[in-house]
Amino acid sequence: MMKKFFLALTFFSVFLAAVAIWYLPVLFKGYNSTTVGSHALVRARNYAETGIYATENEQNVILAPELILSDSQESFYGNRLGTILYSYLLKFFPLHNNNQIVLANSMILALSLVISALAVYILFNLKIAVLFSAFYIFFPSTWFLPQYMVGYEFSFVFLALFFLFFVLANKKGGAGPLKNRDRAYLILSGISLALVGLSREALFLIYPILLLFLVAQRQFKRLLLIFIPIAAILGILWLPDFLSGKNTYLLFFTGENESLKSADYSYYAHLFPDPYTYYYDREPYLAQYLANDSDDLMKGLGAGKVMQNMGFKSVGLGERISIAMPLFLRHLFRFFSISEMGGPLIFMLMAAGFYVLKTRNNFWFKFFSSWILGSLFLLAFVNLAGRNHLMDFGFAVGIGIALGMDFVSETFSEKIFNNNYRRLATVLFAVFIVYNLILSGHIMLSMVYNKSTVPIVEYYSNKVKEFDIAPEEVIALPLDANNAFNLNFATRKSIIVLRDETVKKLITENKLKEVFGLYNVKYILGYNPDIAEEILKNAEVALISDNSVDLNQKASFSTTKSWFLNLIK
Repeated sequence: MMKKFFLALTFFSVFLAAVAIWYLPVLFKGYNSTTVGSHALVRARNYAETGIYATENEQNVILAPELILSDSQESFYGNRLGTILYSYLLKFFPLHNNNQIVLANSMILALSLVISALAVYILFNLKIAVLFSAFYIFFPSTWFLPQYMVGYEFSFVFLALFFLFFVLANKKGGAGPLKNRDRAYLILSGISLALVGLSREALFLIYPILLLFLVAQRQFKRLLLIFIPIAAILGILWLPDFLSGKNTYLLFFTGENESLKSADYSYYAHLFPDPYTYYYDREPYLAQYLANDSDDLMKGLGAGKVMQNMGFKSVGLGERISIAMPLFLRHLFRFFSISEMGGPLIFMLMAAGFYVLKTRNNFWFKFFSSWILGSLFLLAFVNLAGRNHLMDFGFAVGIGIALGMDFVSETFSEKIFNNNYRRLATVLFAVFIVYNLILSGHIMLSMVYNKSTVPIVEYYSNKVKEFDIAPEEVIALPLDANNAFNLNFATRKSIIVLRDETVKKLITENKLKEVFGLYNVKYILGYNPDIAEEILKNAEVALISDNSVDLNQKASFSTTKSWFLNLIK
């Protein structure tokens, strides 16, 4: 009884520590670092209030929620289950600002950590589970995750459940006959893995890796028990929409689907600056886009990658390899990155941990190494993805670091102190590694906060609230997609993005009044004073605020906070 109580207390402490640490940047800075993922947040809010999966009308105006029922077009953006689950969170626990969203995200992700730590405890022991939890909490790529408005939250809960059930069914490394209990665990792991993909479709990458791994291990019964539920769930809930052209990820395979391209500004904003350019100035823009990168090899490869993923270009095998190789190397070198991984020391610990795992349980060594290497290959050569995906396999990375640190501390105490100070060595090494991760996380968060646009979005949202703006009256602004959606979430007003270059061109061509009439623009926000003055001369709109605002006085930073942060420079 005492053992169960102690275990429960330990895992509850892990939950509280994770929430506190992940929310700490917001407590210190007073605001979150990024607006990335705000389009999914708006989609979740609209679904919570209307039951409609949408954010925009057919002109890609980001609509006030009051207009979703009457004026919206259906969104075809992927990751539908994760967004819908988040909508229920918003329905039952109204969250009205970014800081509340980050706190909620921290709690959901902390739940996934507790489930993962339980799986590690079952697979190894409590010491490794605690070490895993500590390193996972401070792992730089994981530390940033709660700041992402809506993204990985529920997919990571399902991924943790998959690992828990998969570990329960394979505690002996896949050896021995299957018992009824093992069969049940494998079925549950398959159901969980299906929900992982529905929540975050980038994590579909684990499917072929797991399939090939089980085939290589000749674990055909386990394969069927896992993949029959996956095939059934995806066949019912996902495949029909995908085959009928209602999922943006279909553009990865075919570019011949105009309705997919135009359904979500948040998707084509990866390539086009604003809706007007997409609809009325597409070909000249694409030509200029390619011309600007033609003399720079890496930029040219990057342009090809973006256009392939957006469905505007078909990349042949030779060009795909030339694009994928730099991406693959980029993913590999992230394992040595200070700001993303923790630096070469953390990688060496992980490598040592994987060596220990190979000597103790070759099944799990093969599984985790296949998962990481297979994911990197698919990300680069199939998805042509360049962004950081280290958090996708944080479970494997955390286990490797924990096992590696335990191995190093035990070796140190054995060689130096003849095993007299094993626990002390473990604690000291753990503190040292956590401190290293804190330094790395501080670098990562500082880089993100230094480029943060959240303060200006907060300022603009307060200015918007000073005006009595009807839902159908549209605000034009030059912000990027993430900031525009975040402003829509904060103000509940209709917004159209028209970047500075587009507005200048429209003024030169004497089309500004016509285009503003097309989008029903009644207010402008965030343009520089010169452009704002020209807009007011050429269109009948009201100015909410230009961008000549000094936010350095936003909030006084306490001496105590500054002193503490200087400890971890």
